[in-house]
Amino acid sequence: ACSLIQERGLSMGQVSEACGFKDPNYFSRQFRKVMGMSPKQYQRIFTSRFT
Repeated sequence: ACSLIQERGLSMGQVSEACGFKDPNYFSRQFRKVMGMSPKQYQRIFTSRFT
């Protein structure tokens, strides 16, 4: 999921679907449990470091 989130141009819906989740909200909750932040927060942190 992290590598997909790092790819520009993919929506969170596309990332969640690629990871096997039918519901993007459920994906977001599970991502938060594992990573300690939402997918959007992760994306912002990653893109701010490498832009």
